[in-house]
Amino acid sequence: MDWIKHFNQDHMEVLLLLTKLDGNLQEVKHLGKVRSGILLECEEFLEVVEKVILPHFQAEEEHLYPTLVKRNPQASGFVEIMLQEHQELYEDFERFKVAVKAGEPADLITSGEGILRFLKDHILKEEKEIPVLLQGS
Repeated sequence: MDWIKHFNQDHMEVLLLLTKLDGNLQEVKHLGKVRSGILLECEEFLEVVEKVILPHFQAEEEHLYPTLVKRNPQASGFVEIMLQEHQELYEDFERFKVAVKAGEPADLITSGEGILRFLKDHILKEEKEIPVLLQGS
């Protein structure tokens, strides 16, 4: 199950990246404005979204989730929830992209904090549930 290690590694790297994003958002809150360095780091986060997170989602949707349901049909409810969360996160990433482009502090904070909470919860849910569901197969 080397593929599961790859997914775990992606998750851990994204959790670290979310910590950095949180620090940037806290600075925006504190200053009440968005420094150019913060915008640059937010743009870098969006690059990671495009190059790492979205392909990771796609791999989950095309390979991991179908494999999980095939091995354990009881996982179908979990998979439906994960797919729905992916759709919501796609929308969150788009809102964040718009906020970064506009450079508006309130929009950046709102959209960024939504990603922080939702993506972290999503990752932790997968880390907790997928091994259990695979063992139940």
